Amino acid sequence: MWKPVLALDLGGVLLSDPTRGGFWLEISSGDQQLAFRAKDMWTEILKVPFEIGDLPEDEVWGELSNLTKNSATFIRNSFLSGFQEIEHGVNALRYFADSGAKTVLATNHYAPWLDIWRAKFEWFSLLDEVACSSEMHCRKPEAEYFRLLIDMAGATAESMIFVDDDSENVRAAEVANIRAIYADPSGLWTQTLHKSEGNM
Repeated sequence: MWKPVLALDLGGVLLSDPTRGGFWLEISSGDQQLAFRAKDMWTEILKVPFEIGDLPEDEVWGELSNLTKNSATFIRNSFLSGFQEIEHGVNALRYFADSGAKTVLATNHYAPWLDIWRAKFEWFSLLDEVACSSEMHCRKPEAEYFRLLIDMAGATAESMIFVDDDSENVRAAEVANIRAIYADPSGLWTQTLHKSEGNM
């Protein structure tokens, strides 16, 4: 039976995203105003150049360290420890991989960290391809990212199902003619995913 290509986001789909939790308050030693400033610095200044490979990792932690007065090592360790497995997302990956579908990680992420996840999570080996923004020098929701994603997967837009927890990325995938599913935190998206597989 023919199977679609499944492209899954990492943070918010397979792993929790620490930037949406208590990370900012932790690195700001409980100071809410400082936590807000740190999050704003990440969102407005650091995130995009870092995710497309234009800003070295050390500079990210250095800037946050200068602001919060906590060590760069502490901030990095706090950040990386905040990525925890999302069971329903991993189960969906396992199901599609076991059924013979090609699976692709489609992530705005820093490529060297992928080795950390490979060592920590055995299911990472189920991913056939990795489309990582810092290696591609473009990121979701840019049209170029989705063009490269399709090429990397050796697929057509019509043969792909894309899952992401960012509605802007979902809309961008749909513009690229990719069937896209919004990954709600409850995990109900997995039901939509299985239905989409049957309708391909």
